[in-house]
Amino acid sequence: MQENVKDSLSKRLRRTALTIVAGGFIAATTVHADPLNGTVLIAPTDLPVLARQSGEAMLLHETIDGRTLLYVEQQQGARLAVFDVTDPAHIKGENSVQLASSGPFDFVSPLGDQAELVRFRRNHEDAVLSFPRVKDPSLKTLQGAALQDSILAPGNNFLSVKADTGTSFVLKEDGLYVIRRPALESIHQLMTISPN
Repeated sequence: MQENVKDSLSKRLRRTALTIVAGGFIAATTVHADPLNGTVLIAPTDLPVLARQSGEAMLLHETIDGRTLLYVEQQQGARLAVFDVTDPAHIKGENSVQLASSGPFDFVSPLGDQAELVRFRRNHEDAVLSFPRVKDPSLKTLQGAALQDSILAPGNNFLSVKADTGTSFVLKEDGLYVIRRPALESIHQLMTISPN
């Protein structure tokens, strides 16, 4: 009989422990952290005001001075929000630029260090997003440019591949979400400081 009492007590203690662990997991996810895989989800409401609107496309751009900027196309291509995401734990809204755009566009390919080729979705025309002043980009439509469709056709676009920084950016209807993996961010920062 004592063994039954001990077994019953042991089962209750295990259930209580599981309940505490499960409660901790639920509490952690409500503050947007998942201790099991080391990720942190940052919602638009926890980011600068510019991040609280839906977007059509985005571009991650590394500047000459070592910063990382995120450009988010908003309002059907009429506006470009600029964020400094160099430190993913402290994202800053840098600027909001009105563009003379004929609608939503996609980022296609880098054109050197200070420009990006974009293509409008409706009419498939090309334009250049120029950012010699990284916080104040401008958009210029290419007039009569003869770009080879085979070079820019879907699936053949040149994509800049960067090392995993530990941070991902996702556009949803209610704005920009940031998925951080602090352990990978630390490794990336160490590699950036000492590349060898």
